[in-house]
Amino acid sequence: MSPPKLLGGAFYLRFAETRPGRCAWWPGASNLRARSAGSATGDQGIFVLRDVFHSIGGAPDWPLFEDVELVRRIKTAGSSCLKDAADRLRRRYIEHGVFRTALLFFLLRFAYWLGVPPQRLKNCSGTHATREDKR
Repeated sequence: MSPPKLLGGAFYLRFAETRPGRCAWWPGASNLRARSAGSATGDQGIFVLRDVFHSIGGAPDWPLFEDVELVRRIKTAGSSCLKDAADRLRRRYIEHGVFRTALLFFLLRFAYWLGVPPQRLKNCSGTHATREDKR
C-alpha cells in the first residue's frame, strides 16, 4: 500500500536571526500549537497543490484568518502536515513586544474559534493593511 499523497501543509516556524533574545520562546510555542491543533498560520509558509487549491475554493478574501481557513480547507481535502522549518524575521515581535504580539494573536484566534467574523476581528487587531498591502 502506498503512502497517502500530501496535498498541502505548512512549515515549522523558526526565526532567521541568529540572536533571538526575547523572542526565543515564540517559535516553540507556535509549533506546539500548530502540532496539537493540527493548524497553521501564514507565517509558517503554507503550501498546497494547485489543483487542490482550486478544488477547495482557494483562500477566502478575508482581512484576517484566511490562512487558518485555508489550512482547514486543505485538511478537509484529505491531507496536511507540518514540514521542516521555515525561517521568518521577528520584526513584528520586536516592534510591538513579544508578549503583547503573542497575546493579541491568541485572543484574536480564540475569538475566531468562538465564531467572531474575521471582518469584525480586523477592527480589533490594529491591523489596517488590506490584502493588496500584504502582497
